[in-house]
Amino acid sequence: MKGYNPKSSSLKGQGEKWHPDRRTAPGASYFLPSGKGAGEKWHCFALCPRWLVALLVALFLSLYPHLKIFAEGTKELAPNPTDVTMIYANEPAFGSFCTYDGPASGRLYIHIADPANEQVYIGLSRQASVINGSDGDLINDPYYFRIKDPNGNVVFGPQVINSSTANADTWSLAATGPAPVAGPSGYTPFTFSPSGLPAGDYYIEFSENQNSASADEIAIKYWDITVATTGGSPTAINGRLWTSKWSLRTPSISQGSDPDYSYYDRPFNGQVFLYTSDGFVSKIDFNGSGFRGLSFNLAYNEDGVSTAGTFEENRRSVENTNATLAQYKIFINDPDINEYPSGNIGSVQTSPLVVNCDPANLCISYATTEPGVVFILLDFDNASGAGLYDQNTADVLLYERMTPLPGETAPYERCLAWDGNDGLGNPVNTSNPVPVYLTYAQGMVHFPVYDVEYNVNGYNVTPVRPLISGYVQKIFYDDTNIPDSPGNGAAKDMVNGCLPACHAYTNLNYGNLNTLNTWWYTNQDTVISIQPADCVLNAYADTASTTLQTAVVIDVLANDDGNNINPGSVSNAGVLSASSGSISINGTTGAVTYTPIAGFVGFDSFEYVVCDVGGSPCDTAQV
Repeated sequence: MKGYNPKSSSLKGQGEKWHPDRRTAPGASYFLPSGKGAGEKWHCFALCPRWLVALLVALFLSLYPHLKIFAEGTKELAPNPTDVTMIYANEPAFGSFCTYDGPASGRLYIHIADPANEQVYIGLSRQASVINGSDGDLINDPYYFRIKDPNGNVVFGPQVINSSTANADTWSLAATGPAPVAGPSGYTPFTFSPSGLPAGDYYIEFSENQNSASADEIAIKYWDITVATTGGSPTAINGRLWTSKWSLRTPSISQGSDPDYSYYDRPFNGQVFLYTSDGFVSKIDFNGSGFRGLSFNLAYNEDGVSTAGTFEENRRSVENTNATLAQYKIFINDPDINEYPSGNIGSVQTSPLVVNCDPANLCISYATTEPGVVFILLDFDNASGAGLYDQNTADVLLYERMTPLPGETAPYERCLAWDGNDGLGNPVNTSNPVPVYLTYAQGMVHFPVYDVEYNVNGYNVTPVRPLISGYVQKIFYDDTNIPDSPGNGAAKDMVNGCLPACHAYTNLNYGNLNTLNTWWYTNQDTVISIQPADCVLNAYADTASTTLQTAVVIDVLANDDGNNINPGSVSNAGVLSASSGSISINGTTGAVTYTPIAGFVGFDSFEYVVCDVGGSPCDTAQV
């Protein structure tokens, strides 16, 4: 279980010197009138209880609902006035987020597309204590921030943040955004101009030292980083702030005395948007989920908790292990579509077929229009119903990630190997109909979370773009390796999916020190085929490489299927010809010799046709 401040020697929040204009009493806060910014001296007109501060801020927002809020930071990750979601920087246990010269996975990136016409506004509060009894209270320990360009050069700062320079010490200021964009109710920003510098991913770093990394963690209670246009009336450009592994902290409200949740009484109510490697965006809205982890990471990937095992092993939650693999870009708004375009929606083009040309080498053939992941269920056990996978039964679940070969174009034809046995190791009589359920998926997301003690109401996941008409979002998980029960009677195995909100648990020990994985797809297409195995002629794409001006012999029939393939039928007539070389075909073996033209360097492609000895059927494949 996480304690308050893993470094017991830390004295943050204890005995620090308080600025006379910012002194507070336990349980009291300032209510700052909107419109004040950096560089102004604040005077407290009242010592207000925190609940009254929140009430006054909420009342202000309700009286002026027409006011737009322009910001990226506190507004998205702490959407309610009573929420606190702090950047938890410099903590190795949570990935050394935003540390000076820290790991790439812990960088908070600011994407600049047009340096001459874009700028960055930054608003930061003072540090917050992470000590039990004062967790989340603003303190006066100074810290620095700096910005690096895509090449790792410091291009802004280091800039000190202390009681005089902090410009977003309230939720209202940070959530409203920079004054040049939001108006006088916003904060007065630090402004970084990248004019004359390269486009790309800049990143921000924090330290208690000016020019070197510091040992202690830095918790930044309120913050905003907004990319905006330049000129007299700048506008915010949302969807430019991202990382592959957020490190966040939601400080305890009761300082550990809550009878139900102890230290974990403040839920995380933020939102994040994931951008997958194939260009699919999904939104995870934690508002109302009851996600309670105190300090935690958010990281998403395409494999699960590991890349070393089988796909079923990799997607299972693991006990007593931090397995939060980081891969995907995680935004707090829909990624700017001009910089992060939507992917192409794919589908299954042919029904799956068990190819029985060689009983020792069975496979299931299919074709798709776009890359993606493919699951093939051979449903020999119907305990949960037709088309539903039952683990540890006769059911067989096959998987592969379909990636195009160099130069290959759609449709992408593959044949996924099957050993001919059911899930219990018994040989299957393929002369009888074989129930094949092929699921093709895009936008595959795994969300492993470590040491999150509660998720009371479950995750709410929504596909954002590209949208697929009629698609019903489901969530999946497999917690069978977790010895404790979820505490709410929920199933530990949901490999066939559940509707959001889902994957809820209320037992502290279920999440404590464990990595719980959840996965979903942003597009899913299922095709059913129930028929006896057959041997059909299938030609599959090939790939080869050679050196400059050197011919290469390609055995194009080596991966093709068919009992009666005629090697002498291989032909290039009527199909795509090579554009940067010549081909010749061996009439006996069907092998193709490709000879590049003089000086050619790059990719070339051609197609071939092959037929059965009877002249039909025939098939075409690309090389």
